[in-house]
Amino acid sequence: MYTSHRSFCASHPEFLGIKTIFSVFRGKSLEQVERAIDTYHEVKAKYPDFVLGFDLIGQEDKFNPLMFYSSQLQKLGENTQFFFHAGETNWYGQDSDYNLVDAILLNTKRIGAEARRGHAQSSGQLSVRRGLPGGGVERRPLDLGRQGPASYDFYEAFVGIMSSEADLRALKKLALNSITYSGLNEAEQLRALDIFAAQWSRFVAELPESPVCRRLQTSRA
Repeated sequence: MYTSHRSFCASHPEFLGIKTIFSVFRGKSLEQVERAIDTYHEVKAKYPDFVLGFDLIGQEDKFNPLMFYSSQLQKLGENTQFFFHAGETNWYGQDSDYNLVDAILLNTKRIGAEARRGHAQSSGQLSVRRGLPGGGVERRPLDLGRQGPASYDFYEAFVGIMSSEADLRALKKLALNSITYSGLNEAEQLRALDIFAAQWSRFVAELPESPVCRRLQTSRA
């Protein structure tokens, strides 16, 4: 499968490839997580351009907080990108309340869900200063050229919160956010931006002759 993936990328130069985040259930024991981390290192070493980073998943208030695994997470090293889910609950006074701050202190690249960022002023200020995206449209990268089916809901949410005066610039910002917060390295991001710039210019040039614009012109005539 991985060989086929690399072959497809080679024959389709505008396709950036598929990335995956190695995820471990936060209900596992310390020993189980240590074994999972060993597996992560093996997979990352074998498929370095396929494995993007590491995450702990699972309902926060029912299972272990991030700091329960602090020693194990620190063993992953500075070269591991974290994409932690945190702030998914609305309970006060539980260990899970600290997950937002702990995720930031562990240098997470994104915060999944984080519905409680507004409830935790300190974590909100930290994440803003560090430029961390949270739950919402910027979390999930888009395949250049088209949106994958899993991205439609994020696109709809983005459109729903936009101003009625929003135009193509907002759509362009959505696409650029998906590259900025994708977790790609610098070289991959520069390549992605070059591909996007070419595709966006082609899209804008062809837009006036598209069926949608023609229908709008006809309805306004």
